[in-house]
Amino acid sequence: MIEEKKENVEEVKKEEVKEEVKEEKPKNTGIIKDSKGRFVKGFSGNPAGKPPGSISLVAILKKELQRCPEGQNKKTYADMLVRRILKEAIENGSNAQIKNILNYVEGLPTFNAKIETVHPEAEFSEAVNNIDEQTRAKLLSILEESGN
Repeated sequence: MIEEKKENVEEVKKEEVKEEVKEEKPKNTGIIKDSKGRFVKGFSGNPAGKPPGSISLVAILKKELQRCPEGQNKKTYADMLVRRILKEAIENGSNAQIKNILNYVEGLPTFNAKIETVHPEAEFSEAVNNIDEQTRAKLLSILEESGN
């Protein structure tokens, strides 16, 4: 009888542990990903796309910038904003605003760099040739020991 009670207590404990450890499995969304978790080519992370009728904040802002506030004679918010930016840059001497204006009008400066591929073995052998004999011997012995 004592053994039966022990078994009952153990069963109750196991059930409690099972309830606590319950894991929620991720829902199958139909999205296909590779082993690294990236989307496979041709499959989207947002298959439904943007909801119909949704408007972006940029679109709303552009629309409002074209409006004329009450009491202004044909001056749009865009006109007023440009004047304020120019005043900040010129009259107040704001270097940050001057930089922003130049970046938007002229574009950010570009830098053309020529990139050449160099073989690491060639660089290494050249570097080895430019070191003294004792250091060269030490490096070669280390390489031989490591199997390279």
